[in-house]
Amino acid sequence: MVELLRTADQVMLSFARALLTGSGIDHQVAGRLDGDPPVGGSQPRLLVPDDRLDDARWVLADAGLLETATR
Repeated sequence: MVELLRTADQVMLSFARALLTGSGIDHQVAGRLDGDPPVGGSQPRLLVPDDRLDDARWVLADAGLLETATR
């Protein structure tokens, strides 16, 4: 698993997860999700399988959540 996105924005994280689920891309969230502000710079991280990273980047970029992606 590799990091695709790191954010404390719960709405963005939920949207990204829904997009990945809808695209059939497995994912996990590592880090805190309890709504408390991040401590020491730690933020939840959205992880995807190594072999699906390019697809996941494209899905999030197409939705405007990432700056650039190539397919």
